[in-house]
This record gives sequence, C-alpha cells and structure tokens, in this order.
Amino acid sequence: MNDTYHTLTNKTVASITWAIGYCGSHFTFLLKTDDDSFNVPQRFVEYLSSLGVRDNDNFVFIGGLCQHGGVPYRNHSHKWFVPYSSYPGPVFPHHCKVSTVQQYNTVSRLL
Repeated sequence: MNDTYHTLTNKTVASITWAIGYCGSHFTFLLKTDDDSFNVPQRFVEYLSSLGVRDNDNFVFIGGLCQHGGVPYRNHSHKWFVPYSSYPGPVFPHHCKVSTVQQYNTVSRLL
C-alpha cells in the first residue's frame, strides 16, 4: 500500500485488521495515532478506564483538533488538494482532524 494522504483510511483499516489477525481478543484498547503525535498510552488507559465504560459498550474515543468552517484546498499543487469530485461543498462540515483514535477491541471487530 502506498503511504500517502489519500490512503490514510486504508492504512487505518489495515492496522485494525492486523491487530485483530495477530492479537485476536488479547487486547482491551487499540490506539491508532500519527507518527508526528506524542502520546502517553498509559494516560489514555487511565482516562478511559475512569469513565467506567465497559468493553461491550462499543465506545470509541476520537481526539484531535476540531474544526468549524474549514475550507477545502482547491489548488492542484497543494499538499491537501481536495477535488470537487471528492467534496463539492465550499465549506467542510464540523469535523475533527483526527490524530488519535482509541477504541475497545469489540469496536475494532465491528469495522
């Protein structure tokens, strides 16, 4: 698989598939993060454990910079160019620029 911005979704799915294939049910949390992010995994475990969420609650934590009113880059030479065929709107809906996704093992299996 090519490692580009356009294949990030495929890379995320591949990492989840790998975790399930090689680890099975031997993990409680799965943390996916970017290579340029700094995380302290134990802090995530402590925080999520403090919420009292059970494994079968299908809980997903998504962290990152939430953006309101972001405009797609339409310049073909821009690193994050978004063609109208991918997103025709003038402004993105509210969303988080995800750098971290943490989920329970059972949620990974649903994907």
